[in-house]
Formats: sequence, C-alpha cells, structure tokens
Amino acid sequence: MRATITPKVLFLILHSSCNTNTVTTGFTTTPASQLVPKETPFKRQPSVPSFYVHRIINTERWVKKEKKRNVVQRKQTETVTDLYTFADYKDQLEALLYLSRVVSDDTDDLCERAQQVFDTMYENWAINDKEDLEPTTEIYNLLLSIYASCGNFETASIILSRMENDQDDGVPSSNIHTYIAMMEGCEQNGKIIEAEEIFQDTRTKHAFDVTLFNCMLSIWKRSGDWKSPAKAEMLLEDMIKNNSQDEEPKPNTESFALVIECLCRNTSKSKRALVFQKVQLLVDKMKTLQQNGNANINPNDKSIINAMIKALGHSNVLDKIKEAEYLLNGMIELYELNKDEGERPDAASFINTINIICSNDQSANSAEKATVLLNVMDNMYQMIKERGIECDDLKPSVRAFNSVMNGWSRSNAHDKAGQAKALLDRLEALWKSTLDEDYSPNQRTYNTVINACAYTSGSPKDCSEALRIMIETFNAIRLSPTIRPNHVTYGLFLKGCYNLMPNDDENDHKKVSSIVENIFRKCGKEGCVSDFVLDTLFESASSSFLHGIFGDSKRNNIQIPAEWGKNVR
Repeated sequence: MRATITPKVLFLILHSSCNTNTVTTGFTTTPASQLVPKETPFKRQPSVPSFYVHRIINTERWVKKEKKRNVVQRKQTETVTDLYTFADYKDQLEALLYLSRVVSDDTDDLCERAQQVFDTMYENWAINDKEDLEPTTEIYNLLLSIYASCGNFETASIILSRMENDQDDGVPSSNIHTYIAMMEGCEQNGKIIEAEEIFQDTRTKHAFDVTLFNCMLSIWKRSGDWKSPAKAEMLLEDMIKNNSQDEEPKPNTESFALVIECLCRNTSKSKRALVFQKVQLLVDKMKTLQQNGNANINPNDKSIINAMIKALGHSNVLDKIKEAEYLLNGMIELYELNKDEGERPDAASFINTINIICSNDQSANSAEKATVLLNVMDNMYQMIKERGIECDDLKPSVRAFNSVMNGWSRSNAHDKAGQAKALLDRLEALWKSTLDEDYSPNQRTYNTVINACAYTSGSPKDCSEALRIMIETFNAIRLSPTIRPNHVTYGLFLKGCYNLMPNDDENDHKKVSSIVENIFRKCGKEGCVSDFVLDTLFESASSSFLHGIFGDSKRNNIQIPAEWGKNVR
C-alpha cells in the first residue's frame, strides 16, 4: 500500500527526520503491545543529517524554502503525545512509511516509532474510551507496510496472521491492500520470488481484484529481470481471458500500460527492436476490448501513448521520427477535442518525441523541430494552467530543456553553441522569475552547452563565438554555489580549447598548451581526472608538459595518482 504524501504528511516526515529528545517512554503493556511483542524499550529517534531533510523537501516540493526552518524547529519539540485525531495518527504513520521507503539504515528505529504511534492510538481507544481512534484495517495496513518495507517480515507476518484470524478479538480483517503491502515490502527488499508467492496465494484464496494483479505487474516492471516481460504478458492474457468470460479481474488501462512499460524496460537489448510490434498488438487488443464493452480500457490514455513512443525509440521502424510526431500530434488533437486530462500529453510525451527526433537526425532542421515542440509544450502548459487545471506533469522543466539543448549539441548546425546558450539563458530566466526548482539548471545543462561549443565547426567567426560562450559557461559553473564541474565538464572544455582556438603557428600552439595545462591542473586538484580528460589532454597538450607531469608523452604508459580521480563518478 503506497502512502499518499500530502503537505501535512511531509510536515510529519520532517518531524520524523529530526532529533526528538522528548520521547523517553517505553512501551505499555496494552493489548496493542501483545499484537507485536517488544523485548526492548523504545529507542530515541536518531537525528537525520540536515542534507537528508533538505533532500526530502526538494524531492517533494510541497514546503516552500522560506518555511523550511520554521517547520523543522516546530516539529523538533513535538512528540507522539501531540497526536489527537484519527487523521493525526494516520498522517504520522504515512510519514513513517514514506521514510521507510527512502531510508536504507536506521530501519529498526522507524519500526519502533511506528509501533509507539500505533500503541498510543490503541491505548487511547481501548483504555481511554476514545471511540473515534479505533484502529481500522487502514491503520493496521500502514503498520504492516512499515515493518515489511524495513525488512521485518517476521513482525509483518504476525500482523497479517492476526488480521486474517483474530476478528473475534477485535482485530479488523485484512483486505486486498494488506497483501499488496506485503508484496511491495518484499519488492523493496529484493524478494521478488516471495512477492510472487504472496500474489499466487492471494489470487487463489481471495476475491479477484485488478488492483492486486496490477501490483504484481508493477513489481515485474521495476524488477530489471529480463524474464519479467514474459511473466507480465502471461498474466495479462489471463485477465483478457477473464474479460471474454465476463469474470474478474478484467484488465484496465493501467494493466496494459504496466505490461508495455515492462516490455520497454526489461527486454534484452538484442530483442528491443521487436518491442514496438508487440506494443502495437497490445494496443489493438485494447481497442477490441473497448469495443466489446470494457469501459475501463482507453487505448488513447497518455500512459499508453507515452509507452508506445518510448518503445518506438528502441524499435527498428524505418521512419520512426514521423511515427513519433504522428502519435504526439494525435494526443494534442484529441485533447483539444475532448479536453480529457487522461488523454492529454505530458512532459514525457514531448521529451520522448524530442529524443527520437534528435537521435535519428543530426541536422539543424531536427534541432529546430525540437525547439518548436518545446515552445508548443510551454504554450500548452500556460494555457491549461490559466484555466485553473493542475498540469504540473506538463511543465517544461529542466529535463525538457536539456533534451532540446542536447539536440542542438548533437546537430551539425554551425550556430549550435548560440542556440544552446539561448536555451540556457531562457531556463535561467524562468528559474529566477519563479524560484521553481523544476527550472533550476543542473550540471548536465551546463555540460550540454559546453559540448555544443566544443564540437562547433564552421567559419572562424562561428568558432570564435563558440569559444566565447564556452568560456562564459565554464566560468558560470565554476562560480555556482550549488553545481560543481565534473570530469565531463573538464574533458569537454579541454576538447573545446583544442578544437576552437587558433593553432596555426608556434605562438598559437603555446597559447593553447598554456590554457590546457592550467585547466588540467585545476581538474587534478578537484579530483576530476578521468580517461576522457586524459585522452583529450594528450591530444592538445605539449610534449614537454606531458613529460613534466607524467614522465612520458605516450597515453598507454600513463598511470595517475588515485587522488586525481577521486571525484570521478
């Protein structure tokens, strides 16, 4: 069972992430403690480093920057005794569940804290007669899910057993989400076979539910196992067979989308070219099921079309650019006609199409097409937003800009450096005007501009302009308080110096060598020397410099100190 992370829940996540010095009580001997016996008292919640709290906030983006400090300070002084309503306890458990999915250590403490929240809620209901705090199946599922996510399957199994067998003692009965929680806990701990066993046992003993089937498909999709597509297809065929016999569970749009994504992600590289044909057959089956009365099937849903575009990128279709444009334009036209948000293209629709266009045609025309699509995406986002409709999944974020800039960088356009820099300037302006982190340029953004400059070919004027842009961009990333140059940055800059600077006579050569040597020394000090950097250095540096640094001018004979490459990832 996946917790819904609302602003209030994120607020509690911060609380759970902070050092809570006021919690000192042990467990009570209430019936709740008998549910999951404890041998040791509750441990103090350890403090989580501030960078981790910052990461949670930036990931979820629900708490504004100016409120971060106040949120943390307030929650540091609160304890589990500050919970009053059913919603308070539920939100606290959801926050702990979220942390259990993203924290790899201190899981015992998360379980202890979750158990205390549950025990307090149970005690207030059973002993203090607060009827509105009776733990329901949903609360038990949250507790079970936390234990399972943390890898404590012994305790999770005890909870599951009681939910299945102890209704006479007042324990609420299990539901389909109870078993989904166990399956997802198995997945998180790398126990895919165990998740499959729970699924098979549940589907034979309990009423069929498409949610359970889709959970198994989702686990296979994320498994990374090349055998998972065949398993997913077989399960989908079982559901299609149920549909023809008017039995449950019948497949829905999500079922098909998960199988298609599983095919795209987990098919071996040698067979990926055939995936698109399989996807087309699945979409045809969807259309047939829809025509036969399955109202939960929509072959025009964005999840389906996006998966088709993604599969198209790996295919051997001859004119995949036209095919991708056809699919995306069809989404746009259908949305304009029906105004169905489920059929509206999102950022992935545009980005995947842009990537297909730019990776299959390096002409300036393709890069221009990508820029046009970015503008269409931005205009569509602004238009829908002005109508008061939530459409953040369509936002032209830094990822979309990076894709278009990469298209320019890989193109043969003589002005690609200027085009990439113009997109960077546009992105920076958006970031400064909105303070929206989704628009914040990242390391890849700057590296892509430098790459466009480094591989510019054309007139001396074109190369001179590309050199100016490259130096300006390199200085910007070096002076940035949040982004540092990496080995790719340095390697591309060295490559650009070699390709762009005049090197016709001895004076020019000395000038290039001096700059290259200076940059390499900075690269070494920052631990960013990689094979790419060394290869570029040996192309552009003087023999005397190479002998002075390495004692040799032949690349194959060089071994560098580990300190020089300590930050290479």
